[in-house]
Amino acid sequence: MLAVAFALLFVEARLPAHDGLAEQIAAVSAQIAASPARPELFVKRAELYRATRQYPQALADLDRATRLDPALAAADLVRTYLSLDTGDFRSAAGAATRFLTRQPGHVGALIARARAFAKLGRVADATADFTRALEAQPQPDLYVERAHRDDRRPRGHRRRVARP
Repeated sequence: MLAVAFALLFVEARLPAHDGLAEQIAAVSAQIAASPARPELFVKRAELYRATRQYPQALADLDRATRLDPALAAADLVRTYLSLDTGDFRSAAGAATRFLTRQPGHVGALIARARAFAKLGRVADATADFTRALEAQPQPDLYVERAHRDDRRPRGHRRRVARP
């Protein structure tokens, strides 16, 4: 029995604790305690919670950040990725759209919204966002992903091909 307990302790000690993310969460939490009116700190902690798959905590922090500063674009970007992670594709598309109204052409947001649109069956919208992202920043993997989405278009639909 003692050997089993020792083995479990050994295994737990060797597992990375999300590369120090727990410590980073604690540090940002201390900053929030000292400056609770800084919405960017809630967004930062939400990103850390998302990285550790603590989705309810991340969502609560994003809600708090948005209450403090409804125009904070970063909150919508993190909400986009969080919503993709949790399979809430409608929310992901909405958050990405809000973000893109403030920062048009942001490649990461375009890709995230394209993926959300694809999951929602909005193939033409997904293809358009993938194309805009590729025009801004050509990435071989995105060409493949866009082509895969494009294959789901109805027959006879004209494709628009981005040139690198």
